Amino acid sequence: MIYDENGLPLPEDPWSSIVDLMSALVLVLFLAVIFFVTNFSEVSAALEVERETLETRSVALQNTQKKLNSANAQNLDLIAREERLNAEKKSLIDEKQSLMSEKQGLISEREGLVADKAKLESQQSILIKDRDDLAADRASLLREQETLKAERVRLLEERTELRTESQRLLGDKERLLGDKSALTSETEKLNAKVLALQSAIKEAASKQSRLMEGLATSFKESNAQGVSVDREGGKIILKSEVLFAKGESSLTPSGQESVQQVLKSLLKVLKSNELKDQVEGIMVEGHTSSSGDDVTNLNLSAERALNTLEYILSSSQLQSSSRRVQKLFFAGAFGESRPVLTAGGQENSVKSRRIEIRLLFNQSQVKSLAHAISQ
Repeated sequence: MIYDENGLPLPEDPWSSIVDLMSALVLVLFLAVIFFVTNFSEVSAALEVERETLETRSVALQNTQKKLNSANAQNLDLIAREERLNAEKKSLIDEKQSLMSEKQGLISEREGLVADKAKLESQQSILIKDRDDLAADRASLLREQETLKAERVRLLEERTELRTESQRLLGDKERLLGDKSALTSETEKLNAKVLALQSAIKEAASKQSRLMEGLATSFKESNAQGVSVDREGGKIILKSEVLFAKGESSLTPSGQESVQQVLKSLLKVLKSNELKDQVEGIMVEGHTSSSGDDVTNLNLSAERALNTLEYILSSSQLQSSSRRVQKLFFAGAFGESRPVLTAGGQENSVKSRRIEIRLLFNQSQVKSLAHAISQ
């Protein structure tokens, strides 16, 4: 068996078989001739038989030759078909290699497409997000547009109102300009009243200061004990320990004497022509410290104030005075509600227990001027 370069068996050549057969036949014939020559007489019959046999074989050979020719034709056809098949096989192999190359290219292309797909999906996600953001921005812009429309309408309405208000203000301006001269005149009158009020206040303060100064001088000259003057507050302060025993409300003899000295100086000032009309009331105030019960302290301050007032009203000095002066006196009780404080803000218990005679000054002129200004 003969094989080709691809390891495939090659078909046998029919002519080679025929040649071999013919050679065999020639050899047989040669041997037969020799045998005939040598054994002509003996083999004539045999030759005849052999001739017949050869004829038969010749016929068989012819038949065989025909068969061989037919087989050779078939073999040639097979060879041609095999060549075509080999060519087709080679073409298929080439096509297979081409397909493999195309497959490799398609695989690479597929990998690229997969990468592109992932990239496109990522871009798609970004685009979806951008779309959502744009939709939100669009909705926001639409809302803002509606707001701006409403704001525009409101501004137009405000502009209309402002124009109306401007026209009204122009009318008010003309009216105000017309009233300006009247206001200027009224202001001048009001300034004159204010100056008069300031002058009256200064005069009242001056008279009050002179009255309190006169009282302080009188107390100093009479050497009154436990008595002091609050010039700014317009009151005379009498120490409780001089007037009363501890916890008592009746005036002691020394307290009565101190009250007589205060009343004498006070009546002297009240009778002067310059100051007699400046006082419109005299309050005898009772005060205590915060020691003890609130109600007890209030009752004690009231009893001390009333007893002091009764003593003043029953005094011969006051009885000899005018009825107007007698009606000036009245009493008031404050208990522990108005303590005297030290510089550190603590209560001074000794100074808190006291009787104050407060002068209420006549403010009628000042009040009338203030009323006139308020009108």
